[in-house]
Amino acid sequence: MDDNQPFCSLESVLKSVSPCSFNLEIKFPTGSEDPIDINDYVDRILETTFKHCGDRNIIISSFDPDICAL
Repeated sequence: MDDNQPFCSLESVLKSVSPCSFNLEIKFPTGSEDPIDINDYVDRILETTFKHCGDRNIIISSFDPDICAL
């Protein structure tokens, strides 16, 4: 992991924070010059979450209705 990044990765948070419950709110970038496929975006988040969450409870939420419908 590059320490000069403005945000830590989801994987590093799930690996380094002691087991506790999380509310993972998914936000989708809009207005980007490079279009991002919403399905791929959410799939990558879910894949990382389920791979590294261990036995902690995770609530997944979003204010984006398209993400909630997936």
